[in-house]
Amino acid sequence: MALITPNFDEIKDEVAEGTYRVVVTKGEQGEYKTGTQYVNWHLNTVDEEDPKNNGRTIFHKTPITGKGAFLTQKFYRAVTGEQVAGAFDTEQLYGRQCVVTIGEGRDREGNPSGYMEVKAVKPISQ
Repeated sequence: MALITPNFDEIKDEVAEGTYRVVVTKGEQGEYKTGTQYVNWHLNTVDEEDPKNNGRTIFHKTPITGKGAFLTQKFYRAVTGEQVAGAFDTEQLYGRQCVVTIGEGRDREGNPSGYMEVKAVKPISQ
């Protein structure tokens, strides 16, 4: 057995439940074990009252195939103000902002998962 010494110096506190203004920084395509394709969005918190809360990453997966693909449509509309019309490059959304509400996630049986997840995505109010 190997003895390891982890270094947790760079770990920040978990993003707490709440509503945050975020900027899209990345979108990576992936596939669930079921075969459903998705985009894993990286969203960084901005404009927080407490400066330590700025720059925290929130991950948000939106299916791009199957019944859940409407989540990609909702996300795209919240970020751009427009409907998705065909193919788009995830990089087109980089630097754009929206508001997300996060809360404790649930597993398939409805039990708390121990991880935060995006519960709602909305455009920034003018």
